[in-house]
Amino acid sequence: IQAVGLILGSLFVVEYLFNYPGIGLLMINAVFQRDFPIIQAIAIFSCAALVLVNILVDFASTTIDRRLQY
Repeated sequence: IQAVGLILGSLFVVEYLFNYPGIGLLMINAVFQRDFPIIQAIAIFSCAALVLVNILVDFASTTIDRRLQY
């Protein structure tokens, strides 16, 4: 969960520095404007990305180390 926060936070910094509109700036603006559907969509997207990364790591770890079985 900290990784998702780190990614969104770093996205905001990069978007702010290079004046590039993206998901981090969209999230900040949605929070300030209290636009709940956008906040919910970004939260669902972040959770889906976190679950996908965890599944990929589990598959990679079983491929690398055959002693692990699920």
